[in-house]
Amino acid sequence: MTFTLLALALAQAPEVFVDRGETYVRMGSAQGLQKGTTLEILSAQDNKGVGTGVVMEVWEGLARVSLDTAASSFKGARLAKTRTSPSVSGSPSLPPNVAPPPPAPGGGGGAPPTLAVNPPSPQLAQQRALHARVQISGGLVDARRFIVYNLDNFDWHNCKIRLPDGRGYDKMEELKANSDEGIMMFRFEPGMALRDASGLVTIYCSEGAGRFAPQF
Repeated sequence: MTFTLLALALAQAPEVFVDRGETYVRMGSAQGLQKGTTLEILSAQDNKGVGTGVVMEVWEGLARVSLDTAASSFKGARLAKTRTSPSVSGSPSLPPNVAPPPPAPGGGGGAPPTLAVNPPSPQLAQQRALHARVQISGGLVDARRFIVYNLDNFDWHNCKIRLPDGRGYDKMEELKANSDEGIMMFRFEPGMALRDASGLVTIYCSEGAGRFAPQF
């Protein structure tokens, strides 16, 4: 009978309880507690303040606390709630149900980690004007070559070429600065773009884009 009553009492234990000489609160990091947080200790009977406690250790749903003399000497059932005033560590207590921020790398505090800067999107990069010269060699149709000269002082990457008649080539992965590359005309696929009324060649790369008049 005594064991049953004890188990029932434990199941209905107040939010603040003592186990093996240590005082615990049935709330933890999941409710926003962190080491140094100051709690207000209340009477479970009338919800009036009876003292304060400071979090010494914290787990997900439990925290070990150190009570002041008034809260420790109170004989009735006790509850706890966070205070709005800053904790003893100088950091404001977080409201219940709000997870604390993750610790800084290395656990030593200090300045917050530097945020990574997103690389520019291809749409923004394509605003840059490329400088090139394009040439189509003479001869039989299938034997002709399209030659592009990179006149910039930086390399091009992932380039797409559109001829005035709508044919396209998307496999020029790189073209070094101040160099050229020749592509056989039969490698251009038809229907990749609409015909260009101005008769210009358009080149799109990761670094930018440009429109050029071909030389024959």
